[in-house]
Amino acid sequence: VVRGRLYVYLDEKEKKRLLYQAGTLLGRIHRTMNANELENSCCWSEEQVISKSFPDIYWFDFCRKQLNNCYEDLSESKCAGKILNQRVLESLLCVIDSLEGHADMALLHRDYGFRNIMVDNKKINGVIDFEYAVPGDMYFDLAKLIFNDLNFERDIKLREVFLCGWSRMTEKEINWEHLW
Repeated sequence: VVRGRLYVYLDEKEKKRLLYQAGTLLGRIHRTMNANELENSCCWSEEQVISKSFPDIYWFDFCRKQLNNCYEDLSESKCAGKILNQRVLESLLCVIDSLEGHADMALLHRDYGFRNIMVDNKKINGVIDFEYAVPGDMYFDLAKLIFNDLNFERDIKLREVFLCGWSRMTEKEINWEHLW
C-alpha cells in the first residue's frame, strides 16, 4: 500500500482478493463485542461524550460534538466559505438526527483504511492503529474505507468485493441509504 492506495503492480484479481479479505476482517472487528459487552466496556464513556447513556445515544452525541468541533476549527481559520460551512454543518446534523435510533452498533476501528492494514506476500496479516476505537455505527467504518481509500464511483467492482466480504462476515445486507 502506498499513501493509502493499493500498489499498482497488483492485478485486478489480487486487488479483489485483498479487498475481500479487508472486508471480512472489518466484519470480524465489528462482531468482536456484542451489545452487552460494548455497554459494559469503558471505552465509550470518554470525557468528550455528551450523553452518558448507551448505545446509540452515545454515538450520535459523539458525532454531533465532532461536527461542531470541526465547524469551530473551520470558523476560527476564517475560511472563505463560512456561510456554506454553516449550511453543510446544519445538513449533516439533520442527517445525524434522522439516523438516531437506527444505528448498527459495533466496535469501530474508526481509522480502518489501507494505511492501517498490514499486507505481506499479498496477504493481510494484521491491522494496526486502534487508539481511536469506540463503539459506534458500523457504517462509519464502511464509509471511511470506500469513500476515502477507494474511488466510490470508479472502483465499483472493488467496492462491491469489499462490501461482500463484510456482509458475509457480519451476516448483514448493506443498507445503502444508511451507508450514504
